[in-house]
Order: sequence, then C-alpha cells, then structure tokens
Amino acid sequence: LAAAIFVVLGHALTLAATRVVSGNCASPCTTGTSCHATLANALSQSNSGDVILVCPNNSNLPYYSQFSINNTRKRLTIKAVGDVTIDGTDSYTGEQFWTRLGITNVWFAQVSMHNPKTENQLFVDNVRKTYIAPPAGGFGDLTTGYFSYDTLGTPDTIYVNIGGDNPGDYHETFIGARLYGISLLNSDSITVEGFKARRAVENGIYVRGDGDSLDIKANTVLNCIATENA
Repeated sequence: LAAAIFVVLGHALTLAATRVVSGNCASPCTTGTSCHATLANALSQSNSGDVILVCPNNSNLPYYSQFSINNTRKRLTIKAVGDVTIDGTDSYTGEQFWTRLGITNVWFAQVSMHNPKTENQLFVDNVRKTYIAPPAGGFGDLTTGYFSYDTLGTPDTIYVNIGGDNPGDYHETFIGARLYGISLLNSDSITVEGFKARRAVENGIYVRGDGDSLDIKANTVLNCIATENA
C-alpha cells in the first residue's frame, strides 16, 4: 500500500513508510508498507522519514552487488534484518572459467575488473590468496599459493597457482568485482545499521562527498583491501 497522504493547511503531508527489500516479496522476512526487489528501487520511491528494512538474500546467500546510497538528501534509516551480507566478489566456481597455462601448475581466467588495482581479491575455499607482481620469467613461474594478473588485454586475465588443481573444479573460487560493499556519496541524514560488508576490492563501507549527519553503526567489515574493520 502506498503511504497515506494528508493535506494540512494546503500542504501535502506524506507519512513515513516502512519499506522492505526482499528477493521474495511474496513472503518477505518482515512486514512493511511496501516491498521492493532492490534497495535502489526502495530508495527511488522513498520519502524523508522512511525506514528501509533489508531482508537476507534468497536462500540466505550474500548479496553479490554493491549497495549504493548516493546523492540522497532524505532522512532515511536503512537497516539489516538478521544476517545481511554484501559481498564484493563474483563466483568463478566451475572448471569452465579456467584454462591451464601450458604444462605448468598455473591456471588463468578472463575477468572484467571494475578498477584494476596493484592488488585485487581472490578467495579459494574461503582462503584469501596473496597477490604478487607478475613474475619476471612469465606467469608460468607463479609461486604456489599466489595470484597475479595481466591488465594489458581486454578483458583482464588473472593467474593463480593452487598447486596444480583447476581453481574452479571441486573448489569454490571468488574474484573481486566491486570497489565497495556500501557506498554513500553526497548523501545527508542517512542511518545505515547492521550490515556485513565483505571482500570488496577497496572499502566495505565508503563515505565521500559533502553529505552530513550520517549515522553508520553496528556494521561489520571483513576482508576488504582498504578497510579491515569499521
């Protein structure tokens, strides 16, 4: 239902609404005035004073996306309901993503990095691998347990040595794909509470611009390059 609208002394007064973000609006995790499939949709339809409750993703999986709260000049509370995780990686689990480099123990995959860095993120079986610069003798000389990449081509190519195995075959492999978990750019009067942001290429929670009165509390940041805890 839409928020009720009253007219007081000739002025429209919109009552604050409780909006729910859920991948399953037929059966969301909590009740509200309306349900939205994405946070972006809830933000676009919100009014100052609204509360936006974000449910866990379908099947309790992380949200493999970036939550962008940018250029928002409304007084909003955005709150996680339960365990809501925002993950900055994309899955490269599956042997089809990877090709062996000759007869070496090194495998490579083509990726589209949003912002190639001297470091990126690579996780194999929930273990964060360490980036090293391209070996002088070529990527075939990559040390076991490390990864590197070539950004000269399009798309970029990432190389990894986990001891000879295909990283996508009987392994769970994820590569950094998004700069931030949650970004707040040029926004005012926003409360962000209770989220877990992990494995972003830069910051789990990124704040920048001329915004004011931001209340960022009870969030957890894990395995992000620029910010380990916030």
